[in-house]
Amino acid sequence: MNYKLISICILVLVMSVVPLPAQDRGSLIVALFVQDVVDYNQQAIDISRMALGRATSRAVLSHARDVINYATKSNALFRHYASKNGLALRETPESAIVLNATDFEMDYMKTATDGDSRAATLLQGQYDINFGDLELHQLIGQQL
Repeated sequence: MNYKLISICILVLVMSVVPLPAQDRGSLIVALFVQDVVDYNQQAIDISRMALGRATSRAVLSHARDVINYATKSNALFRHYASKNGLALRETPESAIVLNATDFEMDYMKTATDGDSRAATLLQGQYDINFGDLELHQLIGQQL
């Protein structure tokens, strides 16, 4: 019995040390990238929903609606891509973002702008790398 257990442990250890084939590594990188995009979009949706409930400026309310529409569509596109290509994505929990209550609208706009900048950097970096996947390359280009 102990030999079986030892053999299984050695097999598990060897499997964890053996490098993944290049195709699997590429798929993992793409899956992580798609997950990051979905996470950024979900965070943008969460803070924009908060803004819809608290903001008074028409410009901020309009911006929040635009962000929700864009991020929702973007997430649908990236989730469809992931599903179509067999990439497993986890559900993104609602983010626990806390914005300054005394200057909520300014804090919201700064947070939204920072998030947009990070997402754009992520998208541009992967667009420039081009995984050799024309569909993903076009999808990223549309988002940029």
